[in-house]
Amino acid sequence: MSFDVIAKRVDFWLSIVLLVLFFLPWLSIDNYRLVHGYHLVQSIFEGWAGALPGVYLVLLVPIGVLGTLVTCILGTGGRYFALVSGIGAVATVGLMISEAGKDAGLAVEPGGWLSLVVGLLLCVSVFVRRPAASAR
Repeated sequence: MSFDVIAKRVDFWLSIVLLVLFFLPWLSIDNYRLVHGYHLVQSIFEGWAGALPGVYLVLLVPIGVLGTLVTCILGTGGRYFALVSGIGAVATVGLMISEAGKDAGLAVEPGGWLSLVVGLLLCVSVFVRRPAASAR
């Protein structure tokens, strides 16, 4: 697939932004410990994931992003992988927001808020009709 076609793919670029945001702080605990998106994945494998309900949804973000990038480069689509990563980001940050409302020691950081916005944009981008390729 040519770079011109990839450059016009909104879901491709939003997935790259979400991947960058995955490494920014999403949550702070007691105003001193920052938790990044990849820390949430790490918590699953280290066994302290029980502290945040629904933390397993964060696995959808890197899986969906990588699927979107690979399928866009191969030219086979990628829209549904974008939907998966968007839902993962929105659901994870949404659960963090609800937990932050219950626990005064938790606060959603800018990386979490931006991931929520980009996740919503990814979900919307799946349902936006794209113009058909011209048959030149």
